[in-house]
Amino acid sequence: MAKQYSASGTSVNILTGDGDTLQLINTYTRVSLMKRGFGNYETIDLHNLEESRGIRRPSQIIDLKALMGDASDNIPGCPGVGPKTALKLIA
Repeated sequence: MAKQYSASGTSVNILTGDGDTLQLINTYTRVSLMKRGFGNYETIDLHNLEESRGIRRPSQIIDLKALMGDASDNIPGCPGVGPKTALKLIA
């Protein structure tokens, strides 16, 4: 739905706790990630994606997950590759 609405030029804000949705960010779509505590969240869009996650494009979220793995999504990742190494490889 986010892709459909943003394609028509409608602003979309996704409120979630799942960082996988960061791959949906575009000119019209931003993601507000919930953190621990009531009312505590971080809003990420194209302007602050690199600052907050260390990547330049939303599609690189997929690359990060593939390299470092994600137990909650049953993605094994590469042995010995964590977040820091994955970001270096992508850069």
